[in-house]
Amino acid sequence: MKPQTVFLFLCIIFLSGCFRDLPEGFDAGGPVTRYLGGRWLLVKIVTPSGTKNEGQIPYREILERGNDNSNDYDKVFRDDSLVATYIWSRVPAPKSDARELTTIVTYQNGMKRYFKMRQTFSPKDDRLEASDYVAELNAPVDTIRYHYIRIE
Repeated sequence: MKPQTVFLFLCIIFLSGCFRDLPEGFDAGGPVTRYLGGRWLLVKIVTPSGTKNEGQIPYREILERGNDNSNDYDKVFRDDSLVATYIWSRVPAPKSDARELTTIVTYQNGMKRYFKMRQTFSPKDDRLEASDYVAELNAPVDTIRYHYIRIE
């Protein structure tokens, strides 16, 4: 057998072990919900009646996604004032798709929110698309999409 063939064969065996099946919602670095962490600036709102870009939105909104050592949370700030805090429910746990980088979060108040992440090579250029906080996803009211950019 040629050395190149042996090398190729060994590489295939090694790489096949690296791509083992991961639990749903996980990639090689852990749960995909970790990508949602940080502070996000609202830059666009898309509704059935039109689109508003950052300069047309009458307030400055920051979404802060974090953990306070007891709960995961979303905090919504408008014009630097905290207007809402949503605590993530543990049952049901967030449902994520690692390939699509999507997550559905259920909050303790029963509301839900859909997130779709668009990662770039530079974390500061990451994009996040989110539904509104709704009682049921895919309901008629679930037609608004919020677009954020990472600021921290």
